[in-house]
Amino acid sequence: MRRELYVHLEEDSIIEDFILSLRIVERGWRAVYEPEAVAWEEGLPSVQGDWIRRTRIAAGGFQAFSRLRRLSHPRHGLVSFQYLSHRMLRWIVTPGLWVLMFLSNLALLRYPFYSCTMALQVLFYGLGLVGYAATRRGWRVWWLQMPFYVCLLNAAALVGGYRYLTGRQSVLWQKARS
Repeated sequence: MRRELYVHLEEDSIIEDFILSLRIVERGWRAVYEPEAVAWEEGLPSVQGDWIRRTRIAAGGFQAFSRLRRLSHPRHGLVSFQYLSHRMLRWIVTPGLWVLMFLSNLALLRYPFYSCTMALQVLFYGLGLVGYAATRRGWRVWWLQMPFYVCLLNAAALVGGYRYLTGRQSVLWQKARS
């Protein structure tokens, strides 16, 4: 980032790197991909560590959405579309749709089609639980990890959103441990 583009952020920013880069874009500058840039990030040693990181990032996503509302204006063109479709859908809309689908299936159980979709949804969640148990034991079974991580990501988004909305997400970064 150019030095002159840096702006001080609110002290309670949860994912300040994300907010900072998009505030620059919001002011009309471009964020450019640099293929020569190199960064390292160590993998998390545990499911618990991954959960801590993902709920914090989701809470920060909710916060960013409230702070970067102007970025959703169509005058920002493609950036607006990318921001809304990637961030808003991932952190706010999609997790809510999983809950809504479950409740809808539950309410419509008397109809055969919805009985089947409810059974499939419960089966998916069951596979997610089995995937969780397998991952905790160090077993890497790809077809169990897929439903597990879909469930993990969406549950973390719901919990992170709740933490942000209730003011229970600390702004302090805490290293995730095993």
